Amino acid sequence: VHVLFLSFTFIGMLLTAALLGLTQTTPHHRSLVRRFSGDVVDIQKQHFFSRKEWSDLSPPPSQESMNVLSEMDAGIRPSKIQAASWSDVHSGRSCMIAEQTGSGKTLAYLLPLMERFAAEEKEAGSTSNGRVRALIICPTTELSVQVASVARAISPKGIRVALATGGPDRPMKTQSEMLREGVDVMVATSGRAAALLEHGGLCLDFVSTLVLDEVDVMVLDSSFRLQAIGQALSASEQCQFVFVSATMPPGVFEQLKVEFPTLRFIKGPGLHRIPMNLGLNLVDCSPEKQIQMSSSSNMKQQTESVDDIKRRAAVRLMEERGVKRTVIFCNSMANCRKVENLLRRVDRKGSKFSLLPHHSAINEKQRRQNLVVFGGKSPDIGIDTRRANTREVRRGGSGGKRGKSKPIDTTNQHFVLICTDRAARGVDFDGVTVEHVVLWDWPRNPSEFLRRVGRTARAGSTGFVSALVSGHHQVSAARVVIDSARNGDHLEALPKDA
Repeated sequence: VHVLFLSFTFIGMLLTAALLGLTQTTPHHRSLVRRFSGDVVDIQKQHFFSRKEWSDLSPPPSQESMNVLSEMDAGIRPSKIQAASWSDVHSGRSCMIAEQTGSGKTLAYLLPLMERFAAEEKEAGSTSNGRVRALIICPTTELSVQVASVARAISPKGIRVALATGGPDRPMKTQSEMLREGVDVMVATSGRAAALLEHGGLCLDFVSTLVLDEVDVMVLDSSFRLQAIGQALSASEQCQFVFVSATMPPGVFEQLKVEFPTLRFIKGPGLHRIPMNLGLNLVDCSPEKQIQMSSSSNMKQQTESVDDIKRRAAVRLMEERGVKRTVIFCNSMANCRKVENLLRRVDRKGSKFSLLPHHSAINEKQRRQNLVVFGGKSPDIGIDTRRANTREVRRGGSGGKRGKSKPIDTTNQHFVLICTDRAARGVDFDGVTVEHVVLWDWPRNPSEFLRRVGRTARAGSTGFVSALVSGHHQVSAARVVIDSARNGDHLEALPKDA
C-alpha cells in the first residue's frame, strides 16, 4: 500500500483494477476477531455510536460525569470505541486503543481514568498526596493543549490537571512550581516531560497510568525522548500503559507486542478505513498543452503549471462547496507558503477567504491564534464568532503587515487553514465542523492519507475531500486508493494477529 503513495507502481493498480469504475460508498463489512496475547475486541456495527448507553457500562459513570457529558452534548450513548475500551481503562488493564480519527478516543481513555481516580479517593476517604498519578504524553503542543482542555472539563472535584509543554510563555520554572503544589493528571509533550523529569521535579514514583496518545508517530521517532520516561517507570510493575492511535502500522504493533505481551488490543470498525459519511473527489490537475500563435506566426507551445491548475481547482472547489471551513494539506512547509501566496493572488483583499497558515515556520503564538480564529473565535477579545456576526479578527497570514486587524463579516467568511500534517495529529479545531479538506499534495503513505481525510466527517458528521493530483501514474494510483477507500477496504494492512 505504501508503494501506491510513494512511487505509484502499477502492481497495486493491477490487483485492484476492478475498482476503477469509481463505485459509490458502500457499508464497511469485516469480521475479524483473532487472538493477541489475550482478547481482541473488534466492534462489528458500522455506525458511530454504540448500542449501549453510558449507564449500561460497567461500572457506569457517576452522576457527576453524566452531568458533564450532558453539558458537552455527548448524548446518552458513547461511541463504539468508548464503549469497547471503558472497562479495560477503568480497571487499570494495559491496552491499545486504535480507531479512525474523530471517533472519540480522547474521551475513551480520559473519562474512565477520571472515574477510577474519583472512586479511589472516595474509597480512601481522602484526596491524593499531590503526586502525579497519570502522565499523558502527546506528540505536539496543540494536541497536548486539546487533551488538557478535555481533561479539565471532565475532571471530578479535587482531581488536579496540569499542562506542560515548551514555548516562551510556558517556562519550566512555573511548571516545576505547579508540580510542587500538587498535580494528579499531567498532560505533556514528551520533550517537556523528559526535561521536567531530569531538572524540574517531575516524580513518576506514584504514576499508575501512562498514556501515549498518537503512539504510532512517537514509537518510531527517537526524537520524542520516550526512553527517559520509560526508564523512570521501569521499576513499577503495577503501572497501566494505554496506547492510543488512529493508525496502527505493523512495525509499531509488533514492537508493542514484544514489550507488552499481555496488552489488550481494542480496535474500532473504522481502523484504517475512511469515515462512512465522507465524500471523495479526485481532481486531475495534469498540465494540458495549449497551442498559441506568436506574433511571428510561428507555432508556440505553452504549458500551464501544475500549481496554477491546482490553484484554479482549489478556488473553484471552495466556491462551489460554499462551506465555512476548509483545511488544505501540503507535504512541506515550503508548499504551505507557496499555496498561501497562490491563493492571495486571487484574493488580495481577503474578501473571499481568510487564509490561516499552520506550520513550523509560523511561531507558536501565531499558530495558536490561527487555530482559535479557525475555530470561530476572535483571538484578540476571545469572543466566539459563531455567535457574533461581525468581529475584529486579527488576520493570521504569514505575509503582509503583521498585527493589522480588519473587520470580518463572519457570517459569510470562509476560513482556510493551510497546514502540514501537524494539524492532522488529533486536533479537533475546538469542536467546530470542518466541512471540506483539500489534499494539495498527495500523501506520502496510507497513515497520512487517513489522518488528513479524517479531519472531516468526524463523530458521525458528513464531510468532503478533494484530492488534487497530476501525472498519469499519480492519477491512476490515487484513483485506486480512493476507490478502495470508497469500497470500505483497509487502506493499510491490519497488523498480523490483530
